[in-house]
Amino acid sequence: MANFELKYNPFDVKTNFFIDGKETNLECCGTGKDIRLRDYIDKFFPAAIKKSNVGPGEDCVVQFYGTQDAFEDVKKAHQEYTGQTQDIKIELPPYKPYPNNFSEMNILIDKKREHYAGQIEQKKQGKSNVELLDVVKQFNRDKDTIERIYSDNIKKINAVLEKAKEGFGSLSSDDEEKEEQPTGLAW
Repeated sequence: MANFELKYNPFDVKTNFFIDGKETNLECCGTGKDIRLRDYIDKFFPAAIKKSNVGPGEDCVVQFYGTQDAFEDVKKAHQEYTGQTQDIKIELPPYKPYPNNFSEMNILIDKKREHYAGQIEQKKQGKSNVELLDVVKQFNRDKDTIERIYSDNIKKINAVLEKAKEGFGSLSSDDEEKEEQPTGLAW
């Protein structure tokens, strides 16, 4: 069984692809830099199968690392490809956020902040032809993406917390009041 890993960072627009733990390039995603996932994902599965030499009757697993939005694109492409070919079984595990997703997001936000500050500083010094309006527009797109990711993760965390609360059972407000009031003690 072949193990594929597809890592996509939408903030740096960078893709890393691994076959059985060894990093490699695929023609469909070029060098892996500056090509958006949506631009190549329809070609990804045929290219990955070809590169790995997985043949008919063989199985493989594609583990995806990235945002949930990007995973939905991967899932759609996976469904389309597996619907067309029956010879190779390709497993795509469900989306799981990184265990330390929030710290990774903070690192990405810091990198973006440094990048934009550098672009603005170069423009001030006359060393860049980048328009400040373009920098602001890109920052707003990245900011929206980051906020959507945080929002999705916060919703998931809240749902898990609610399930945990249900598991412990809930006290009604009447029960809470009864518990808080001391009972009469006889001396």
